[in-house]
Amino acid sequence: MRICRLCGKCCENTEMQLSMEDVQRIEINNSLNLKQSEFCIEVNKTFVMQNKDGRCVFFNYEQKACLIYEFRPIGCKFYPMIFDVEKNICILDKDCPYRSEFYKHRPLFQKNCRELDRKSTRLNS
Repeated sequence: MRICRLCGKCCENTEMQLSMEDVQRIEINNSLNLKQSEFCIEVNKTFVMQNKDGRCVFFNYEQKACLIYEFRPIGCKFYPMIFDVEKNICILDKDCPYRSEFYKHRPLFQKNCRELDRKSTRLNS
C-alpha cells in the first residue's frame, strides 16, 4: 500500500517531466487557471514542471498538499518510483525520506515500472 507522509520533499526543486497529455490535462483542470507557459517550460523538446520559490508551482507549502492532485502528472502518480533512463531500470528515488514504505508488493512495482518505462520512452523520443 502506498503511504505518503505529505512531507513535500518530492515537490521541492522538481524537474518533473510532463507528457503533452499531462500538460493538456493540467491546463484544463487546474484551479489556479494557470496557462501552460505559467506552469511548465520546454527543455530539449521536453516539458518540465516549473518551480516557484523552490517548489512545484502547484504545491501548497502550508497545507503540504498538491493543488492538482487529481490531475497530477503521471510521474507524480508513480513517485517515489522513477525510471533511470541511463540504467534502463526503475528505482525508488533516494530523495524521498519514506521510499521504503512504497511498493512493498513486488508485482505492483513491476507493473508500474512497465507503465512508467512506456511513459518515459514517449517523453524522451
